[in-house]
Amino acid sequence: MGGLRRLLIFLLVVLKEPNMPEADCSCVPSSDCECPDRGFTNIPQDLPRSISGLELRRNLITTVNRPLLARYINLTNLGLSGNQITKITADTFTYLPKLKQLDLSKSNITEIQPGAFQKLPLLESLTVHSNHITMIQTGTFANLSRCEFLYLSFNKITIISSGTFDNLPRLKRLHLCQNQITEIQTGAFANYLPQLERLDLSSNKITIISSGTFENLPKLQRLYLNKNQIKEIQTGAFANLPQLEMLDLNSNKITIISSGTFENLPKLQRLCLFGNQITEIQTGAFANLLQLERLDLSYNKITIIRSATFENLPKLQTLYLKNNQITENQTGAIANLPQLEGLDLAYNQITIISSGTFENLPKLQGLYLNKNQIKEIQTGVFASLPQLEMLYLNSNKITIISSGTFDNLPRLKRLNLFQNQITEIQTGAFANLPQLERLDLSSNKITIISSGTFENLPKLQWLNLAQNQITEIQAG
Repeated sequence: MGGLRRLLIFLLVVLKEPNMPEADCSCVPSSDCECPDRGFTNIPQDLPRSISGLELRRNLITTVNRPLLARYINLTNLGLSGNQITKITADTFTYLPKLKQLDLSKSNITEIQPGAFQKLPLLESLTVHSNHITMIQTGTFANLSRCEFLYLSFNKITIISSGTFDNLPRLKRLHLCQNQITEIQTGAFANYLPQLERLDLSSNKITIISSGTFENLPKLQRLYLNKNQIKEIQTGAFANLPQLEMLDLNSNKITIISSGTFENLPKLQRLCLFGNQITEIQTGAFANLLQLERLDLSYNKITIIRSATFENLPKLQTLYLKNNQITENQTGAIANLPQLEGLDLAYNQITIISSGTFENLPKLQGLYLNKNQIKEIQTGVFASLPQLEMLYLNSNKITIISSGTFDNLPRLKRLNLFQNQITEIQTGAFANLPQLERLDLSSNKITIISSGTFENLPKLQWLNLAQNQITEIQAG
């Protein structure tokens, strides 16, 4: 009996030993403690002092108590996501000089006082997204000289003041999407973020991009401004971004692309402008974007593509112009693009394809002209497209396929002509298409299939003539 009593006393002492983990947490001494969903209302005090990681997500903590953190001076990673913290006071993390990663997301925070993080000289990643922060006070991020990642998305921030991001010399990624930002003050990002590579300002309420907004961000590679309410981009707004590779401006209210808007972007590869209200593209708007590979102007209100609109884009591979109101492509408007592989002009109001429209597009593989109002295709329109593999002309108002229409298309594999008003296919209309595999002529008004209509199509695998008015198929 005495031996049992001594054993019980020994076990009680062991369980109360301050260096032993609490039963509710999963701990590895000198490493990490995982304590999610435990109902804690404060920082637990009976975990090993030596731990370097402490995960307390989805508890009931309302205040980050500075003295209670002092026990864990060796922490490099602290997770407090999903608690009920409303305020981060100055010097909260004073006793965590080794901290490198701090997660305060989804915690109902409304205020971060200046100096809250100033005693974290080694902090590399700070996550404060999905809170209720309305403003960032000057000095909030002071002395975070090693911080590389800052996540402030999904808050209620309305303005980015000048100096907000001072003294973040190593910051590489800054996420501010899904806030309520209406204004970016001049100099908000200038001169203080020499290593910034990615800046996300999408899904806010920005209406204007002023000249100099993003100046002196020499390492910026990706800039997201999509899903705002931008109506105006001032000349020079994107000046001095020598490393910018991707610029996303989709889903805004831009009406005009002025000449010089995208000057001095020597490495830009991708430009997204779809889902705006663009009616006019001035000559030279895209001039000297020598590295541009992808340009998306879909879902706008463009009515005409002027000659030379896309000149000096030697590396452009994909051009999207679908779902506009284009009625005319001036001669040379889409010519002389030596690397272009895909061109989408579907869902417009084009009525005629003139000879010379697609000149000097030696690498074009896919051409989409479906869902227009095309009645006439002039002879030679598709000449000089030696790499074309897919041609979509369905859902137009074409009435006749003339002999020679598809000459000089040695690699064409797929040709869609369904849902037109075709009544006649001239002899030789499909001659010399040695690689054609699929030909769709369904839902037209064809009455007769003449002898030789489909001759010299050695690779044809699929031919659709359904829903026509065919009464005669001639022999051969």
